[in-house]
Amino acid sequence: MERGIEVFAAINLLAAGLSHAFAPTAWKEFFTVLHAKGLAGSIFNALLALGMGSLIVAFHPVYDRPVPALLTIYGWASVAKGSVFLVFPALGLKSIETPTRKGPRLFIVPGVLMATLGAALLVYPWF
Repeated sequence: MERGIEVFAAINLLAAGLSHAFAPTAWKEFFTVLHAKGLAGSIFNALLALGMGSLIVAFHPVYDRPVPALLTIYGWASVAKGSVFLVFPALGLKSIETPTRKGPRLFIVPGVLMATLGAALLVYPWF
């Protein structure tokens, strides 16, 4: 089951990360739309984080190997983010405001980090 969640997360992280890196303008537009929806946009963003994070946390309690441990930590961070922003949607709205005010290049570094974790999850078993 753990390897299945690793592959699931790897596919999602790689696709979203590469999208962040190669299509940052689209991500800026996405967050602009979310922000324009107000608290509903904030809740949608929180549900995305909570959904991915809770799936990882539920099926991947691994801390004994470095790369898989990073995934578990990412899962808990996503659960925390999603939970806080569901309970305090105004705080979540403020957090999605930042990308709307800055240039699209803001998405490139997180995208590279996400894609790197995704790629590492796919190849670590062979090393």
